[in-house]
Amino acid sequence: SRAFVTYKKSESRNQLLAAVEAKNVTAPILQYFLKTLLPSWMIPDQIVIVEELPKNTNGKIDASKIQLWNSEPPVSHE
Repeated sequence: SRAFVTYKKSESRNQLLAAVEAKNVTAPILQYFLKTLLPSWMIPDQIVIVEELPKNTNGKIDASKIQLWNSEPPVSHE
């Protein structure tokens, strides 16, 4: 499993957004687990579970695509 955390600007404040490559786990379970380990200000406001993190042409994780997501990644029609 891999994860990438970034911030997402909103009108009132910045929010932490985590994209997680994982199987057999849900966002609420992962958020509950993180609450047992981290202070509240470090818990992502949104956790999106994906099969694969988006990558740019250089093969690096594409943070700009992740920041555009709301609660779900866009559906790929490849």
